[in-house]
Amino acid sequence: MDDIEKAVKQFGANTGGGFVDQNRAEYVIRNIGRTTRLEDLRSLVVTVRNGQPILLGQVAALDYAPRFKRGDAGANGKPAVILSVQKQPGADSVALTRLVERALGDLGKTLPAGVKADTVLFRQANFIEASIGNVADALRDAVIVVAIVLFAFLLNVR
Repeated sequence: MDDIEKAVKQFGANTGGGFVDQNRAEYVIRNIGRTTRLEDLRSLVVTVRNGQPILLGQVAALDYAPRFKRGDAGANGKPAVILSVQKQPGADSVALTRLVERALGDLGKTLPAGVKADTVLFRQANFIEASIGNVADALRDAVIVVAIVLFAFLLNVR
């Protein structure tokens, strides 16, 4: 098992390969250990027994698989992908929210059947719009009170 672990770790390593002098120039040789082919990994020599190489494909089953799950999210009791958008300082939260919702609406048209883009978990624009509404209500009420007070004093002839 140690041989397998060591071979796999070395397989993806970036290593130096020395230098080549050619046509009065010196070229650096470098091994970049990247591959997208399973066959390359299956052909990896894990160890040598009795002069014969033992390949990883001979001792292990190799196939593509999804990454291990690192977290979990849910919404309304169902599995979900939760996306958080952070605005830059100085950006208009309400305008940005509308742009993001429009983009999510466009995205929703391309999703497979049974998958939907729900945008109502947390919407900062709701709080901002409610605050603006509260300020407008307070200003209206203040104007009414001031008008009543002024009217009451102006009708007084004293």
